Order: sequence, then C-alpha cells, then structure tokens
Amino acid sequence: MIKNISKQEQYVLNGPSIKIENICNFDEEIQKQFTELFKNQLEPLYGSQEEDALRKIFIVKDRTAKVILNDQNCILGILVYKDNPVTEYGINDALEIKTLMFIDPEQNGGKGLGAILIEEAEKVAHEKNIFSYFVTVAEDKQESQQFFLKHGFVIHSRLTNAYRDGNIETIFKKELQ
Repeated sequence: MIKNISKQEQYVLNGPSIKIENICNFDEEIQKQFTELFKNQLEPLYGSQEEDALRKIFIVKDRTAKVILNDQNCILGILVYKDNPVTEYGINDALEIKTLMFIDPEQNGGKGLGAILIEEAEKVAHEKNIFSYFVTVAEDKQESQQFFLKHGFVIHSRLTNAYRDGNIETIFKKELQ
C-alpha cells in the first residue's frame, strides 16, 4: 500500500516512511551514495557517467535527479529527467526520463517504488504543462521493458548503436491526460 502522507512528498510503503527529494538538496554523503549507485548501475550498459550524466546533474544542471530515501537515508530509487521539453526520436515537446531505477530489485521489487517514480515523473510533466514523456531502455533489460509496458507506456521505436556500439534501445512513450 502506498499513500502520500504529507506535502513534503513522504509516503508510507508497507510500514516505514520514505521520501522523494532532489539530490542537490542533500549533503555530500547522500550525493556520494547517489553517485556510486548511479555509476554501478549504468556504467556496465553505457560506459563512464562522470563526464556526461553526472556532470549534467551536478554542474550543468540541465536535468534533475530525485531519489527515494528510507528512514535511514538509504537511496531506494532514482529518477532523472531533463528539465526542459525535448523533441527527439519523432516525439515532440516531451519530458525525457533519463534514468528510472530502484536499487536492489530482489529486496525492493514489488513494493511500488517504480510506481512512485512514475507518479513523480507525471507530476513534473503536468507542472511543466507537458503532455507526454518517454524513456529509452536497453534491449537486454526485459524486466524494465515489462515495467514500462505495465505502467501504460507503448513502444515508440528502437535504436541501434544509440549510446554504445552494438547497444539496442527501445523507446517507450506515454501520453498524459
């Protein structure tokens, strides 16, 4: 069971409360935890994240990173999206989700963390007056692809060699009402 319990984006998730906040609002320790998790999850798929994604989150700031934290300030999920509407891959004026993941799927899977991150992305899109959003997912991430289909996304197209040679990505798109 997931329910919003305050305007500070805190939720009760089958017991302990969790919260969603912008990573730049946290101290260096939480930002370091974020950086390590981000790199460990994404570098095997896309290569180094230091010069591109992490730099754009913390220095260039063309995107926002939000995290789900538990009561012990451990990161359970990560959402990264571009701050301005994007026209790309034949999709016009959409919110681009750069990363949506939850940490330790074996322990945290099935708890609604992904749904909370999707809700947050939809909330951001509505606030920005954007009516669709999209995400690219590596072809070998079948569980992630099923997750997005389950949450109302449709397959828009596929890309070959998009981020790395030999890498195939599926673009998932969702229209908002």
